Amino acid sequence: MTPASQAAVAAELTAHTEESAAHSAVHIHAPSAGATATLIHDLRELFKVKVVTLVLVTGWGGFYLGSMQSGISSVQRGLLDTLLGIGLVSAGAGALNEALERKTDARMRRTADRPMAAGRFSLTQGVLAGLGALGFGAWWLLLHTNLLTVALALLTLSAMWRFTPR
Repeated sequence: MTPASQAAVAAELTAHTEESAAHSAVHIHAPSAGATATLIHDLRELFKVKVVTLVLVTGWGGFYLGSMQSGISSVQRGLLDTLLGIGLVSAGAGALNEALERKTDARMRRTADRPMAAGRFSLTQGVLAGLGALGFGAWWLLLHTNLLTVALALLTLSAMWRFTPR
């Protein structure tokens, strides 16, 4: 290769690299700094993870006490499947509760920063997330347990509707 042809190839490679970089920069969508952490925090608030944790600990505690009486192991696959379903149903009920109370929450200082009250999640997003978790949890329980367990888990939703101020 002559020095002139080497320079031409180098110039072509440089132009192609710059064009690729410019083209890539247009299509890359990176979240702003802290956006992922904020989304995770908002989802934890929407699904009321602290309350769900209490529900799961209570469910496991009841199973543990029952297993002591019956002589079965307190940790088994069926328990984990049940706790997953109960957790999803409880999380869905919490999200739907937040959707119902978003206007009241927005007026109170303690709850004004909740995702739906603050407007970081729309009513549609909150209801769809709640129904999705609730539906998937009920389906999971039906698949891995029985209809009675599904019905008892869904009572958390009816209790939420009954005791929510309107």
